[in-house]
Amino acid sequence: MLKKIFTISIPFIHNQPIYLTFQHAKSAIPAKYIKRFNIASLAIIPIIVKETVIGIVLVDPKKHNEPVTKNDLMMLSHYLKLAVSSTCNPDSPQYLLSKREVEVLQHLANGLGLKQMAPKMKVSEYTVRDHISSAIRKLGVTHRTEAVAVALRNKMII
Repeated sequence: MLKKIFTISIPFIHNQPIYLTFQHAKSAIPAKYIKRFNIASLAIIPIIVKETVIGIVLVDPKKHNEPVTKNDLMMLSHYLKLAVSSTCNPDSPQYLLSKREVEVLQHLANGLGLKQMAPKMKVSEYTVRDHISSAIRKLGVTHRTEAVAVALRNKMII
């Protein structure tokens, strides 16, 4: 679909937001979307992480007949960048833990042992032990307590 709507690809190419008036939106976007979403205008703002566009946000800012300025677009882009960057800290390492590995770390943080975790998770104690061992290995630590501390610091668990 992106290839069919060329105008929407511009923010991907230039890493810059663009604004489409109703006339531009009408010619650039299929009529069924204009009608379905009642589009009056369209701001297309790229979501940028580490200088790479990973998606876009579409905003219809012209609901009150006020003109949208380049400054408005840049502010929207700036606030979006702040919101995205606050969710991912580039300084902290990225650990790829499975859902179950995160779950066992959360249970450890809550003070549960293998015997309490197994029935809660509907698995054997051996499986729980394997998940803990795997999480410890992936986090590059040597003890359960250390694994929980790393998970807490990196906001994987609460």
